[in-house]
Amino acid sequence: MKINGQIVMSANAGINMKDKLIKLANSKGFTERNTGILIGQANLEEKGLYSYIEDTKQVLDIEDFDKFNEFEKFEFVGFCGNENVYLYK
Repeated sequence: MKINGQIVMSANAGINMKDKLIKLANSKGFTERNTGILIGQANLEEKGLYSYIEDTKQVLDIEDFDKFNEFEKFEFVGFCGNENVYLYK
C-alpha cells in the first residue's frame, strides 16, 4: 500500500494495535535494537508529507505496557520503513 507516496508494509494489517505493540515489545530482535516504538495515526487522506498525521507521532517505551492500553480501540494499518513508524487507524 502507498500513503503519500511512501510504501507501507501492511503485513498483519487489521489486528488490534495494542496486540501489535505487545508483540513488538516482546520481540527479542526488536528490543535488542530499540527501547522505543514510533507510532502515528495513518494519514489515509494522503495530504501532507508523511504517512502519518503529523501531530499524532509519538514514541512509546517498550516497557510501558499501561500506555499500550490506550491503543486498544485502534486497528494496525502497517509499517512505513522510510519513517520507521507503525501506523494505526
